Amino acid sequence: MAARPHLRPVLGQVRPHAVRGYFRAVSTLAWWWEEDATSCRVSSSLSEPLNSIRSLTRTYMTATVAAMMPIKTRNVAMASPPIVNLQSNVGTPAATVATVTIRKGAIRRSRPSYMRFGHHGSLQSRNARRAGAGPGCSTMKTSPQHEDSNMSDTPPRIVVLGSFMQACCWSVERLPRQSETLRATTFSTEAAGKGLSVAVGCHRLGARVDLLMAIGNDAPADRLLAWLRDEGLDDRLVGRFDQPSGHGAGFVDANGDNQIVVHPGANEALGASRIAAADDEIAAAGLLYAQLEVPLATVRAALARARSHGVLAVLNPSPWQALPDEILACADILVVNTGEAEALLECALPGGRDERLQRVASALPALWRRWPGNWLVVTLGDQGSAAWGRDGAHCVAAPFPTRAVGTIGAGDAFSAGLCWSLAGGRSMADALETANACGAWSVARPGILAALPDRAALGTMLRTAA
Repeated sequence: MAARPHLRPVLGQVRPHAVRGYFRAVSTLAWWWEEDATSCRVSSSLSEPLNSIRSLTRTYMTATVAAMMPIKTRNVAMASPPIVNLQSNVGTPAATVATVTIRKGAIRRSRPSYMRFGHHGSLQSRNARRAGAGPGCSTMKTSPQHEDSNMSDTPPRIVVLGSFMQACCWSVERLPRQSETLRATTFSTEAAGKGLSVAVGCHRLGARVDLLMAIGNDAPADRLLAWLRDEGLDDRLVGRFDQPSGHGAGFVDANGDNQIVVHPGANEALGASRIAAADDEIAAAGLLYAQLEVPLATVRAALARARSHGVLAVLNPSPWQALPDEILACADILVVNTGEAEALLECALPGGRDERLQRVASALPALWRRWPGNWLVVTLGDQGSAAWGRDGAHCVAAPFPTRAVGTIGAGDAFSAGLCWSLAGGRSMADALETANACGAWSVARPGILAALPDRAALGTMLRTAA
């Protein structure tokens, strides 16, 4: 509705910051009324005046918004009340690292970030990243209201450089020693692969996923294609080659620890030419994820193409191998576990979480000199995760307590949550907590792809920990 005539002269003289403050206070009141007051029991004698106050509040809120907004934006719905931004941005590259510990369940409960305008695929965000700010650290300070004013109904778009492994998993009381034969308690076989798992995880969380992957001409590949179609995941960029699909073998002990061996098979056939053929999909994406179960030349081509389009490039260097500088130069974010971090930073990471964090921080200057990226993300197993930004930002996310059934695929579930969050415009602090929740959900359930959470499961995990 339009503003009442007697309000316009007054509102026209109000300073912008005063209007924002008034709107923030009234919108908070209305939100509280909707979410909490309506659940309270009131006597019949009070219900009518309360409803009148409620109606009057809405009327004046609508009038205020209509008077202060341009005509073309007056039909935008009111946002949720302001919520503290967990973003950590603590100074210049020379600044002392400050630790920000994120409370479990503290992720924003406002409208999902994948529904916001100006996510990490936007030109403004990309230019900020190239300037060294990185996702989660902005070159300008913005309020939650400013973020919510840039909302979109478009899910984040993610390109995944995939890999498919027909996985065989054995459950054992303990991991085998050299030359030792053990009797397994259970055995299972299912589709897996680092890239495939991340693609499925992002898809279940609501992203639009373009999966670049090579599979063989065999029965496991046939079953995979049928499964992808049932899952609703686009397989246009999945190529078939006249060779066996990739295979992997994993052992999981009673504590949830594992050992994994893989043979790449058809994954080796994913060449740079297929990356070039997917140029339109990469250019349209907000984020590209790559891993090392495919040839390094293909990884380099994918990361370079993402960089040329200003698309956020995330690399999980697993299975670990030494990274050429030309590959590092194209990655905005590296995601590594403790073992991979030791190899990357060339330092041991023993002891508890605090000692590990201190050692990583001490080794970072040498990495920043070699690598022009923005964020290093390290998963710490049951100790949570942490991220370090080039600009000095440091985020630590606490773990979600859970009983581990199996840890195979937990890292991929973490990466899926991280990529979905960042592609949707969330800060690194928010993304870490979401990723931890996805990983915790995964380890508490059997299977690999079957254990990946969807949006409902993620919400359950976050509410339980709040």
